[in-house]
Amino acid sequence: MAVELAKLRKNLIYQTSATTDQIVRDLEEIRALDLVAEKQQARYRNLLIGFGIAAFVSVFIPGVGVVLCPLLAIAAVIFGILMARQSRLNVANYRYEVAKKVLQMLARDISEIELIDFTLVLSQPNQKEKQTHTAPHPYRSGWKVDFFRDVWLQARSEFLDGNQFVFTVTEIAQTQYGWKRSSSGKSKYKSKTKSKRLELNLDLDYSLKRYGAVPVLRDEARGAIQLPPEVMLKRLDVDAKDIHIVVRTPPWTGTEQVDGLYQAIAMMFLSVYQVLNLARVISKKAE
Repeated sequence: MAVELAKLRKNLIYQTSATTDQIVRDLEEIRALDLVAEKQQARYRNLLIGFGIAAFVSVFIPGVGVVLCPLLAIAAVIFGILMARQSRLNVANYRYEVAKKVLQMLARDISEIELIDFTLVLSQPNQKEKQTHTAPHPYRSGWKVDFFRDVWLQARSEFLDGNQFVFTVTEIAQTQYGWKRSSSGKSKYKSKTKSKRLELNLDLDYSLKRYGAVPVLRDEARGAIQLPPEVMLKRLDVDAKDIHIVVRTPPWTGTEQVDGLYQAIAMMFLSVYQVLNLARVISKKAE
């Protein structure tokens, strides 16, 4: 296995240059590690609750309560610390699930021995190192908003036809925070993180000799881009050596995080090749 477990547990980043088969196997192991973390987190949570209740009840036991309560409370604290550690390792499933499906799709058009430069970031999107800037809240006085940009999936390789690609998935998130006064008059500190959107970025370098008509199709290329209804084309650049496309998706939740995102990615690649195939037909006719 290419996964360095100690490094992965420390920074929650999987980075390698390997074949699609090897990366898919690694993602399966990451999935297995995540499932273990989920089970351990649930186990420690139950133990924390159990020992916490026991510590509370022991206060009312004459004689032994004075000794038993601190011991049970210490045990509860220990299980709370263990639960927090497992919580960090309990990563978002959709990230490695989407990555696996995308790799399996790309593998159909990539040589079995071709290497893919691949990075998968599994940490939360609101990490400090991912913050871009802070601004005042638009309508809540005294509140602030932290903005985050999390490039969590990167893949670079070459297709069987010689075209090279670079693909990234970026999550844009915000954290709103500040003090809020309740109906009773007490002030409480509130903080909430929300995913705002995803940005998919594909850059494909193609052979001008093979697809010479691509620059001619610059105006028609936009019409060839087919995306799911909820996905918006943000940018399309076509020149004599590459096609660059950026699309924006909504902040999907649940199963949509896998199915919707994978569909959008697949249609991006298919749309770019639709432009290339049309250019190839025109080039052959010109010859």
